[in-house]
Amino acid sequence: MFLPSHFRGTSVPSFLIVMAFTAGAMMSAHAQTSLATGDIQITGVTSDANDSFTFVLWKDISAGTVIRFMDQSFTNASNGLLGTETDMSLTFTSGLTAGTVIRVEDAGTTLVNGGTFTGTKSGSLSGISASGDQVFIYQGAAVTNTGTSMSGRTLLYGFNIADTNWLSSGTADSNTSYLPTAISGQDLNLDSGNFDNADYSGVRTGMTTAAYRAAIANVDNYTQSDTRSDLATGGFTSSSAVDLTWDANGKTAGTGGTGTWDTTTQSRFSNSGNTTFLHWVDASAGNGQKAVFAGTAGTVSVASSGVKTSGLQFSVNGYTLQNNTITLLDSGSGTPAVNVVTSGHVATINSVLAGTSGMRKTGAGDVVLGADNTYTGGTTIDSGKVTIGSGGTTGSLGGGTVTNNGALVFNRSNSFTVSNGISGTGTLTKTGSGTMTLAGVNDYNGATTVDAGRMVMGGSAASSAFTVGNGAALSGTGTIGSLTVSSGGTVGGDALVGALATGTVNLQSGSTLSLDLNGTAAGTQYDQITVTGTVSLAGALSASLGYTPVNGDMLFILANDGVDVVTGTFSGLANNAIFNVGGQDFRISYFADSVGQTMTGGNDVALQAVPEPAAAVLGGLGLLALLRRRRN
Repeated sequence: MFLPSHFRGTSVPSFLIVMAFTAGAMMSAHAQTSLATGDIQITGVTSDANDSFTFVLWKDISAGTVIRFMDQSFTNASNGLLGTETDMSLTFTSGLTAGTVIRVEDAGTTLVNGGTFTGTKSGSLSGISASGDQVFIYQGAAVTNTGTSMSGRTLLYGFNIADTNWLSSGTADSNTSYLPTAISGQDLNLDSGNFDNADYSGVRTGMTTAAYRAAIANVDNYTQSDTRSDLATGGFTSSSAVDLTWDANGKTAGTGGTGTWDTTTQSRFSNSGNTTFLHWVDASAGNGQKAVFAGTAGTVSVASSGVKTSGLQFSVNGYTLQNNTITLLDSGSGTPAVNVVTSGHVATINSVLAGTSGMRKTGAGDVVLGADNTYTGGTTIDSGKVTIGSGGTTGSLGGGTVTNNGALVFNRSNSFTVSNGISGTGTLTKTGSGTMTLAGVNDYNGATTVDAGRMVMGGSAASSAFTVGNGAALSGTGTIGSLTVSSGGTVGGDALVGALATGTVNLQSGSTLSLDLNGTAAGTQYDQITVTGTVSLAGALSASLGYTPVNGDMLFILANDGVDVVTGTFSGLANNAIFNVGGQDFRISYFADSVGQTMTGGNDVALQAVPEPAAAVLGGLGLLALLRRRRN
């Protein structure tokens, strides 16, 4: 009798389904379709009379195709046959499409998708023994009961009926067999009870062919019973897209949790209806298959071989993906998406995101990208927040431009550069203690906030309003939309001289403008802010002197090309006040004119080197003595 694989019991044999191999060039007198390993899978077996089994085709076949079945035993792990048992064949007189299911009864009617079989069945496998046997599916010349070799034939599939597994030692007989060494080794072990019959009970619509193959190979998708019933003959309809939901514990339908994401462990994923269980099947470009993480959040470790998906969806708060590489593939309808569904939810991805199709952030929630990602094709943030880094030294966007219509945050503790080119209506925030250089041309018009560490402008963000928060700093050379420095914030002060251009400047009380003064050339030897709008001053002025000034040197630290007057003064520095920097006195003017190179008549802020008071007195006494000598 037939019995599904590895039903354990004292009197019940076990059944093993195994993908098989190409033993040689196929020989056939028919004009038929040549099949290969993986083109056929068994989907059900009954061992109670009448014995029957079903199989599905994963390749279109043409009229004239012959598929054969034999219950011969292999006498060794190579190619030898015992040569004492029978052969049965199906000859199809009309073509069939992939997904078709065929039910074969040893002594009954053959059905195709539940309908009439068009063709011929010859021979019988009625000699199958309940105490052990095996059946192989193949193409090529028929194997007779005196044949001793599979040479010149193509094995397609095999299943073993025995109280033990395939032989690894000993002598084969009519009830036991070796497994040929060339067989792939993929097997289905139905060992959950003392049952005579098993039938695939998973879905037959809405999944890709690859997902069906994985589901059919999984014991969790079979109904097992001691009561015989006709095997299902409904065909399989492939879909171009499928969502597979994570289940760390297996066959608990989307409960989530902590585990390893690989492409081999059974029942780690289920279909969207949580009715069919399978291992992860890597997506291919254009099929739209994505991984969904729901249930109880956990830490999901990607296996060393990595995985491929057309998208990631996080339906609950708190998941972390870590280790190795997740390759993002074209979804078939656009850029692969990372979707954190709900506002306030956060998903962390510490695995490297790779691929050439870019990455799109969707959903109202937030995602943290903690790895140095290698994907290319650009980044789009439709909604929610993308945070680069977790406060450490890693985390990056992939290659290509960034369209930010949500929120983009950089949170690292070391020095790094962002040169993607950012556009969109979204905001940009710098957190973390590190130094971020914003390079390239950026035309996003959302606000920029420096909350911690330092941001160095190395390019432009001319449409963005910048705010520097308490304990943070902004410096560099480039163009920004406007500048507000809050109490505790600093602009400048990194020992790298630059010329920062902005529309307006608002240095609030408690803020600091920190200058490096190393010569008289603006932007290259001393720090300068060029302004096209209003200037409001209430913060402190701090400076570091790196050259020996000549009396009268003028340094235009705020050059305003507009007509607006300067409002306010630096803390403790009224107009024309004199203060000392590194042993050198400077006078400050809020009405200087950088065009005319004067300390009056304009709306610029300038410093002018002046002699110290003692030097001025001594100089005056010397001049008086000289005049007296001349009079004498």
